[in-house]
Amino acid sequence: MNIQKQAEIYKQAEIYDNIHNEGGEGYNPYCQKLDDEYHRTHVRDEYDIMRELEAADSSIARENGTYDRKKVLRLRAELEAVRRIEEEKFWQKWTPEFTKKIREEWNSEIKKCKDMKEANNVIVGFLKRGISQYDLKRAIEINNL
Repeated sequence: MNIQKQAEIYKQAEIYDNIHNEGGEGYNPYCQKLDDEYHRTHVRDEYDIMRELEAADSSIARENGTYDRKKVLRLRAELEAVRRIEEEKFWQKWTPEFTKKIREEWNSEIKKCKDMKEANNVIVGFLKRGISQYDLKRAIEINNL
């Protein structure tokens, strides 16, 4: 689902809430459509696994008798595997050459800014390209640049 289609559905959902739910957030078929699309296309990520692990490996699970050691160990292994894959993707992207290029581009763009609003716009532009300050800083440190 593209961004424009999502925006249309959000607008329809807002209209539906204003009319049928009196401005509140009751059942909304448009929100259901977005949820269905999300679950259809969503890839299980680190956050999903951590949430499930937190519930499975909690004192509440132990008190209620729902604690399952095999499930907890499986989730921990799955979490570790996802983290390794993410780390590999990070290093494939953030080579020393790419890091140098992005660092120079980042610094030149930020130096051009006259105020924080412009700097924030630059940062948002980099985020849209999938580049965060955190990732850049991490790559600079680890690549010893």
